[in-house]
Amino acid sequence: MTSPSNDGALAPARRSRTRFSALPEAAQQAPEYTDVEVARGQSDAVLGALARMQLKLDVLARENADTSARLFLALEQLSKRLDRSI
Repeated sequence: MTSPSNDGALAPARRSRTRFSALPEAAQQAPEYTDVEVARGQSDAVLGALARMQLKLDVLARENADTSARLFLALEQLSKRLDRSI
């Protein structure tokens, strides 16, 4: 069995500058969010979802009202035709 070679100890001159050795410093991480900021973001998300649901319900209610109005109009016309034929 052979032992692993230690290239750093045997050939220190082999270490050369590569394009990765001079990397810029990493960007500083954003500070942690406080519980209040997290709660505010969550409440904004929930309120946004509720607003979208309300808009969808309003559209469905309007479509339902339009359909009901057309049905009542058709029933009235049928009723008038039946009254005339009797």
